[in-house]
Amino acid sequence: MKISIALATYNGGKYLQEQLDSFSKQSRVPDELVVCDDGSIDNTLDILRKFENQAPFTVRIFENPQNLGYVQNFAKAMSLCSGDIIFLSDQDDVWYPNKLDVVVRYFQSYPGCLLVANDSDLADENLLQSGLTISGQLRSSGVTDRQFVNGCGSAISKKFLDIMLPIPTMIPNAHDGWIHDLGYWLGCRKVIPDVLQLYRRHNSNTSQPLAASLSKVSWLDEYKKYQGIDPREGYYKEIEKLKLISERISLCKNLEMFQTENFYFSEKVAEIQKIQAAILRRCELLGCARFVRPWFAVSNYLHGDYDYFQGWKSLIKDILR
Repeated sequence: MKISIALATYNGGKYLQEQLDSFSKQSRVPDELVVCDDGSIDNTLDILRKFENQAPFTVRIFENPQNLGYVQNFAKAMSLCSGDIIFLSDQDDVWYPNKLDVVVRYFQSYPGCLLVANDSDLADENLLQSGLTISGQLRSSGVTDRQFVNGCGSAISKKFLDIMLPIPTMIPNAHDGWIHDLGYWLGCRKVIPDVLQLYRRHNSNTSQPLAASLSKVSWLDEYKKYQGIDPREGYYKEIEKLKLISERISLCKNLEMFQTENFYFSEKVAEIQKIQAAILRRCELLGCARFVRPWFAVSNYLHGDYDYFQGWKSLIKDILR
């Protein structure tokens, strides 16, 4: 089984070397590292070329002639990988030595799995650990594994590329959310409890999710984060993303891996349509005057709309926004 690492870089010279070193220290060494650089103007490429000459595996470096942006740079890196399993990597984390070995074993144990996501220890820019993990923060904020999205802790089967690529532009949660949502709806995603890397947090991180906070969070923090913000624009984008997922799922009907008696495409699409309708009703609710929101919110709750979110907690959020 051939293993690839897809690494997207852009002005990552400050932390990059430690991540590259962690690749070399893996108990199961990868077969190749594919790097797509998006026009770095610091010493990123110098570090990569030096590593290319000394790495115990093949390193292929591609320089984009023009800036593609974070999402499409990752998509390009994945598309150029030749491995049976492709590990996604950020430029500033550090992997534990057993990461590749543990994840590969999960793929071998679950043949129908096309996406495996591991947990991460949260650390500051100097890699001082906070004692917190991404999954622990999600649980503390009232979010379930359904919403677990950890792009830099994800690995995909080569077979999954034909389904997930191309990655649509202008979708919520970048490539991470797209990959994990597809994996969830196709029933081929596995979130594992193993903590297999340090997730470095600093001011230059591309994303700053609450689950990556270096301080213990709670449901109240989740509520405060979005207080005073109209979420409808994001909800409309989510509806559009679900539409795209439905279309992509429909394209999977002819793929042999999904030709089983237990996979019902029509039921998947119908469930997505129910969620889209629930989100739309939530948007309509948030457009109402605050004094009438409780009536509509309770009605939506009884209708089962909030089952697709965080239940009564989301109900309270909508009433108090």
